[in-house]
Amino acid sequence: MSVGRLIKRKGFNYLLKAFKEVINELPEARLTIIGDGPEYEFLMDYISENSLSKHVSIFKNVSNANGKRDIVRSTMPRTFEHPVPF
Repeated sequence: MSVGRLIKRKGFNYLLKAFKEVINELPEARLTIIGDGPEYEFLMDYISENSLSKHVSIFKNVSNANGKRDIVRSTMPRTFEHPVPF
């Protein structure tokens, strides 16, 4: 899980490149990104072009803490459930 504005200097492209390696070792791995910004389309294209759609989800326009908490709870594996701090 990663939360942040989708801008180049935040390095989400590096996160996706690294996550491709994670999938090689853990094919059941999933990545959730919460954010919006100018890099959104680029990241979505990268996900599509690299066949990551089954592994990576981007939720944009989530501006309130309750919405973010709900996404965290819905994507977190049951083995890691604990109170979300926001």
